Amino acid sequence: GDRLRFEQSIEDSVKYALVPSMTIQPLVENAIRHGISKRASGGLVHVVAQNRADDLWIMVEDDGVGLPADWTNHAVEGLGLSVTRQRLDGLYPEGKSSFEVRPRQGGGVAVELRIPLLYADASAN
Repeated sequence: GDRLRFEQSIEDSVKYALVPSMTIQPLVENAIRHGISKRASGGLVHVVAQNRADDLWIMVEDDGVGLPADWTNHAVEGLGLSVTRQRLDGLYPEGKSSFEVRPRQGGGVAVELRIPLLYADASAN
């Protein structure tokens, strides 16, 4: 309802880039379920996509409650994050992708991923 605000900042050069299915959705769902829904005032989920050095860089961030005090990257990771990480590692082996979850400056969580920038149709870029 009115408690959830959603923004997207998608660079024109990546609007038609290929993104593996079911990659962004679980990240947005996590931001809502674990960050925004726990705040009485609601909050913001922001999705950013940019071309960075010929890679597709995507960030999903929220201004929700943030990460638990005992959270460490990889060690305390839910099913959605671990499946997303495993899929990216499988699709883009040998370090051709990255996936990072970190506290967001100002509160909340930021999830950043980087994959090769590919297009279905070469004329789209």
